[in-house]
This record gives sequence, structure tokens and C-alpha cells, in this order.
Amino acid sequence: MGLPFKADLQGLRARRVRLAIAEVKNTMSQSLKILVADDHAMVLEMFEHFLTNLPDLEAVTAPDLDAALAVIDEEGPFDLVLVDLNMPGG
Repeated sequence: MGLPFKADLQGLRARRVRLAIAEVKNTMSQSLKILVADDHAMVLEMFEHFLTNLPDLEAVTAPDLDAALAVIDEEGPFDLVLVDLNMPGG
């Protein structure tokens, strides 16, 4: 019989994102511009909350692939783009 296991997936994902951002920022001397594209509103809200608290960072979100492509055309280039691979239209 196994032991019960519970993981804070949101916390783990946030930590991985923090580490990835820190690694990218270490190679740059200016602010970092990030685009997050995901069709789940809760995920976008989490990223917005998390990313707006980091200094020298500009975060833009998009709720679908078409919006992400439009944002890239209008506001690009971006230093880092995070995309939900299971997003419709992706």
C-alpha cells in the first residue's frame, strides 16, 4: 500500500518559471519582455500575478493563438514566449 502524495503543482510550475526567467535575465542587461499564451484564464491570471511582481520585466498575455500572433506583430519582438502546447489552434 502506497503513501498518500499531494503536490503543489502550481507552486512547482511557478518555481520553474522563476528559475527560467532568472537564467534568461542573467544573460541580458536590459528588461525582459515575455509573452504568455494560454487558453485557460486561471493560468493567465497566475502568470500575470506572478510576473507583474518581478522587476525589469514586461509581461503580455494572450488567450489564444490568434491573439498571441497579433500581439507578436504589434508588440514584438519578445525575449521569451511561453505557449500552452495543448491550446486550440496550436
